[in-house]
Amino acid sequence: STDNRGYDITFNSGTLTVNQAPLTITATSTTKTYDGTTSALATPTITSGTLFTGDTAVLTESYDNKNVGTGKTLMPTAVISDGNSGNNYAITYVNSTGAINKAALTVTANNAVKTSGQPNPAFTASYSGLATGDSSASLTGSLTFDTTATTSSAPGTYAITLTGTLASPNYTISYA
Repeated sequence: STDNRGYDITFNSGTLTVNQAPLTITATSTTKTYDGTTSALATPTITSGTLFTGDTAVLTESYDNKNVGTGKTLMPTAVISDGNSGNNYAITYVNSTGAINKAALTVTANNAVKTSGQPNPAFTASYSGLATGDSSASLTGSLTFDTTATTSSAPGTYAITLTGTLASPNYTISYA
């Protein structure tokens, strides 16, 4: 087009680049008791940036592995609902450290019955405090059962004493 001073004017389109909004999510340092999972008890926080109005975030964190220890890495994660599969944000995750402490495990001798004149039965034990996914096979070592009852013992009640060499890096083991 030509203006009133004799210039030819050309209009050129430009581009607008929309960058992702920066968002930093930081794990919270925490300690828990061994439960056989990597889940953490704390929730990470947004430490830099902000969500746009109407956007939501579900923040979680987990340990790098499920076993007992100190100085364990806690890793945050986020699921952002922004109508764009979370792509409106450039997320930086900041790990933290925490600890998982041993869980208490009690091993108890199960009651047993035998008939006078018969040998003692094979004794068994129950486990109280095993975490999800763990069983007695998760432990090393062995159990020893002892009783004063013998093949020739008179009818009555006899104590079953339980001792052992059971071990696990994830449990403090006691015998009952």
